[in-house]
Amino acid sequence: MAEFQANPATPAAPPELAPLNQPTWPDTEPHRWLTGLLKDDDYAYIVAPMVDQSDLPFRFLARRYSSNLCYTPMIHSRMFTTDVKYREKFMPQFDEAKHPLGGPVFHQFCGNDAETMLAAVNLLPDYCEVVDINCGCPQGIAKRGGYGAFLLEEGDKLVKIVKTLVEKSNRRVTVKVRILPTGISDSIALYTRLIDAG
Repeated sequence: MAEFQANPATPAAPPELAPLNQPTWPDTEPHRWLTGLLKDDDYAYIVAPMVDQSDLPFRFLARRYSSNLCYTPMIHSRMFTTDVKYREKFMPQFDEAKHPLGGPVFHQFCGNDAETMLAAVNLLPDYCEVVDINCGCPQGIAKRGGYGAFLLEEGDKLVKIVKTLVEKSNRRVTVKVRILPTGISDSIALYTRLIDAG
């Protein structure tokens, strides 16, 4: 049996990675604010929203390990507007920006009615600048309530919610999305409508 011998030739050095393309959009474009949130960071290290988990202590822990953008847990818009105890549970979590470990926070709401969502968002303190609409939750409770991932299947209603929040809340608005059951093309068509809505 022949003995294995390593190739004596010096291996070629691995090719250098090309630098990542930096955003080239002008400062006037509406999504430029997002890169401004990250200040000098080149990348976003995001802690996604988790129901009853991504609360203030958890976000502080995540920031100790380099997260530079966090979400609140999902907040139910109707309960936030009608249930004082529910609202008080979340209010102390919003004061993160004043803390040394604080940073940009997206305040995530779920719901399926534009005016209810607007009422909930308008109860936020002024320093809460960014609102995220949850269109990702796949749980049964979201299906029964017509929010989360199931709101994506009602594109007109979702677009109305985005337009209402953009025009009347004076806050930045984002939408957490999933791929629609009908596929990529329909999903991109909806995402384009959401972008156009503000």
